[in-house]
Amino acid sequence: MSQQYPPYPPAGAWPPGPPPGYPPYPTPTGTSAAAFASLVFGLILCIPGLTGLIAVICGAVGIGATKNPAVHGRGMAVSGFILGILNIVLWGTVGIGAAQWWKMTVPQRALGRQFITDLSQGNKDAAIAECTNNVTADQLDQQIDWFKTRGPIQKTMVFGNSIKDANGAISGAAYGFITFSNGQGRSFNLRLIDEQGTWKVDAFQFQ
Repeated sequence: MSQQYPPYPPAGAWPPGPPPGYPPYPTPTGTSAAAFASLVFGLILCIPGLTGLIAVICGAVGIGATKNPAVHGRGMAVSGFILGILNIVLWGTVGIGAAQWWKMTVPQRALGRQFITDLSQGNKDAAIAECTNNVTADQLDQQIDWFKTRGPIQKTMVFGNSIKDANGAISGAAYGFITFSNGQGRSFNLRLIDEQGTWKVDAFQFQ
């Protein structure tokens, strides 16, 4: 007698389910790529704001994807989303603070730049008008001669700050770096005093 075999399943029905009495085959699972990317970008702070924004977007996508039980990585998506928000808030705070500082130091930077320009061009009278009585004419003559030996200025980078002490007196500084046309570079530091609303150079040093 020939052995009888079960018929092949119809098209589209493969693979067949497990035999009766056995648990169903496990559903294929995986980790959301968006969730993983969200966590990675959330931990990166090197690009202000941008990595945080990418982390938030990928985190939202990852959270949505992990609603499917077959997709893992919800914890990474949530963590990346939160880190992305913190990233944006952190760099936003830093950016606002830097912008306010830059705006508040406009007078100090303007005085520092003009004082250096006058010295480099030998305009002693203008430099004297920009200084307090603590700066002597001989000091200015020496500094003008110092600039003459170095040639024209190609670029000046100036930063500034101001401080109010316990007695209400306001002082500040202008500092930065000078690049000359011959390629040489020198740093400088100007001590500033606020005299009745007008900033003056009280001392200077060029290195």
